[in-house]
Amino acid sequence: MTDTHHQPGQTIRIGRVPDNDLVLSGLNISRHHAELRRHPDGSFELADLGSHGGTFVNGKRITRTVLTEQDIVGIGHGTFRLSDGELRPCSDETPASAPAATSAHDVAAHDVVAAYWAAAEARDWAAFGALLADDVIYRGPQTREQVRGRAPYVRFNVEGFTYDWHLTVQRIIGEGQHAASWIEFTGPDGTQPGLCFFDLDDAGQIAQITDFWPDPYELPPTRAHLVERY
Repeated sequence: MTDTHHQPGQTIRIGRVPDNDLVLSGLNISRHHAELRRHPDGSFELADLGSHGGTFVNGKRITRTVLTEQDIVGIGHGTFRLSDGELRPCSDETPASAPAATSAHDVAAHDVVAAYWAAAEARDWAAFGALLADDVIYRGPQTREQVRGRAPYVRFNVEGFTYDWHLTVQRIIGEGQHAASWIEFTGPDGTQPGLCFFDLDDAGQIAQITDFWPDPYELPPTRAHLVERY
C-alpha cells in the first residue's frame, strides 16, 4: 500500500511512518527507508537510508545511484519508476522504454526473496514462514543437509543458528519463478559470502531453497538434530 502526500520539492522521503512523502507499508520497509533527490541540473539520485530491507535498482541493491525513467526501483514488495519527478508504482504506467525482460514473475521472484532476507535479518519468523510453501524443501549440498516443510525449516533457522548473526543482501536476480541471491553473512567467525537459489510455486511462495557457501565447512553438531542427510 502506498500513500503519497508531498509537495513538489528537491527531496522526496520514502518510508513506513507518516512523516514521509511517499508512505509504504510492509514488514521490510524501514521507518525512513530512502530518499529521491533532485539535483540542480535536473538529474535524480536515489539514496538508501540504511534500510534493513534494502533499496534495489534493476535488481541490484544500491546505497545511492543516479536514477532515470528507464530504471525499475524495488522497495519492499513494490516496484516503481521515475515519472515527472516522482516515484510511481509500475502498475500505474508502462513506459514504452520499459525493458522487455521485466515480467510479473520477475518482479514477484525478486520481491519474495527480498522479503525473505529482510524477515530473516529482523528475526520476524512469522513473516518469514508466510513466504514459504507448506512443503518447502531446503538443501545445503556442501553438508548434505535437507529440511522438509515450513515448520521444520523455520525451526531450523531459529534453533540452528543460536549465535549473534547478521546478513546484508548484495544482489538479487529474478527470472520467471526462480531467483538467486548473493548475501554477506556475518557471525562469530567473521563474514562470508553466500549464494542461494530459490524456486517459487504457482502461488508465489518459496518451494525450494538451495544454499551454497563458497567457504567449505562441515555440518555443525549443534544443528545435526534439525536436518536429515541426503
